[in-house]
Amino acid sequence: MKKTLLICLLGLLCLPTSTTTAQVADSPGADFLHRSVPQVSPDPGDSHRGGAIRPDTLPEQNGLVDHSGQGQKSAGSSASGVGFFTLKGEISAHPSDTLDLVYELVQRELDPYYGLMDIQKDSISLQKGSFYAGTSRKQTFLLRLPINEPFARFNLYAKDVPLLQNIWVQPGDSLIVHWNLSKQQLHFSGPAAAHVRVQRQLKEIALGESEGRNPVMIIPNAAVMLNTQEKKTEYNAVLESYVPAWNRKLELLETETMRIERAENLFSSRISHPVFVELERYSDVLKAPLHQWLKIYWTGVFQNSALKFVKACRPKNHDWAEVILGHGLDVSGLLPEDLSGILPFEFAESLLMENILLESLTPVSFLHLTASIPGPLRDQVNSLYLIREHKDLPNADSLFSRVLSESRVLWIGAQLEVIRKSVLKGSDFSPHGFIGTSGNRVFPEEWKGKIVLIDYWLSGCGACQDFAENTFLPLMREFETQEDLLFVTISGDRNEERWKKSLASGKYTTPQSINLYSGGSSHPSLRQTFIRAFPAQMLLDREGKILQAGEFPKNLEGWIRLIQSYLPKESSLKTVGESNKTLSVSTTDTLLK
Repeated sequence: MKKTLLICLLGLLCLPTSTTTAQVADSPGADFLHRSVPQVSPDPGDSHRGGAIRPDTLPEQNGLVDHSGQGQKSAGSSASGVGFFTLKGEISAHPSDTLDLVYELVQRELDPYYGLMDIQKDSISLQKGSFYAGTSRKQTFLLRLPINEPFARFNLYAKDVPLLQNIWVQPGDSLIVHWNLSKQQLHFSGPAAAHVRVQRQLKEIALGESEGRNPVMIIPNAAVMLNTQEKKTEYNAVLESYVPAWNRKLELLETETMRIERAENLFSSRISHPVFVELERYSDVLKAPLHQWLKIYWTGVFQNSALKFVKACRPKNHDWAEVILGHGLDVSGLLPEDLSGILPFEFAESLLMENILLESLTPVSFLHLTASIPGPLRDQVNSLYLIREHKDLPNADSLFSRVLSESRVLWIGAQLEVIRKSVLKGSDFSPHGFIGTSGNRVFPEEWKGKIVLIDYWLSGCGACQDFAENTFLPLMREFETQEDLLFVTISGDRNEERWKKSLASGKYTTPQSINLYSGGSSHPSLRQTFIRAFPAQMLLDREGKILQAGEFPKNLEGWIRLIQSYLPKESSLKTVGESNKTLSVSTTDTLLK
């Protein structure tokens, strides 16, 4: 169903709208390179991508893993406890080869970025094949994994190299994997083999189309890039030799018109994408539910790609709203009639991005924009919105209450309640310890009795350096005599030596603050407080509870006023009276740099 409500509101787009900008990485001379991402931790989270690990192991004798005792009933699912996925492997390899096979079965993906999903992951023990079973000189395995949802995402890795990735399986599916390591051949047999072959073919088509698309650079002036005669000559040679569908050229998108045209092409290509043409060819091979699921999944993948480009363009006028509205997802007729569970994350994320962009371009709130989405999917999209945006929402607590009261999917509601209790004002800060500069363990309980400002940073992060130079360090100078206030920095680095080198550089912090090492965003405290992008800040009260986790001031003066508001009145008055001169000299100089 098209957002007819918004079409009526397009005439109001001249009204003042949100100035929210896309969080993209700036590069010298260019606003954005397509496919660039915000500065985030290189740590993908725990090795199990943040979900709950289940102790799935292979018996040494019979080789059969049966997880029937571990299947968890899915609240709100339309197919709770419905069956198993059986995977058999026959591997031809030299006895000296180290295989290190690992599998993942992912269900109920609310937000993989923050590890909000159900996941089974474990290594696979191999057994010697049998002459009588036709597997002599081979190594074999057999898994039987419970699936509590209509579909689950399956991955199979060998030494971190994917053999199967993002393959959708259903309860009752059985698959045999034949892998010849020396010949680098991978084949499939068994009842679900045809389904897997089709999915791999769709992935190949999508990858080929993506690789053949021209790269782009969003740049205000091409002369910034082509600033020498040598570069101009090379670029012109590429343009002259360019043949569509044969080679590629870098498109320099200098104007809004050029960017909108590119976005229109991306949206239009989704409709006629070769993946959907190929998918229709196999409509008789695939079961109807799988065919529909794959259509939903790939629709989300391609729509997401187009919307990420739009976000990178930092849209600000009504022309962009018209583009998004004209190519918005029409979910009617695409979704299952008995929808009651969670759809592919890619599809939900595309609806999230679409409506966040529209919220920034129109006078309509996000929850009003999503009101027409069918109930369970609306729960999924609205929850994603709160998970991703809660730190910057002025009324986050009331929005959590509203979405929780309307939620129909119990599992989603339970996840939101956990998040609400972990990150909103008044929540207990995670008690987990960190490593100090001397190698000692430092625990947050040691900070009780003081107001604490925490700055999360990452080595190599330009925005982290900017915050330190223009805000964090000036704040330390401003409140250096304030005994009721602690300054703490927590690094998201995975490498301790790199953290120590960054400390020594003085670009991110100073020895006068409490400087701590987390070991990466998989640290329990960072996971609990949803710290994945850097820099990030948090204020704690004297009882170790969260005072503020978002909506922070944009300038130094605002930060000073904010911190003063949390300090005892006598301390605040002392700071104001005694540091006016310091502020007028040191912090003003900092701001003018």
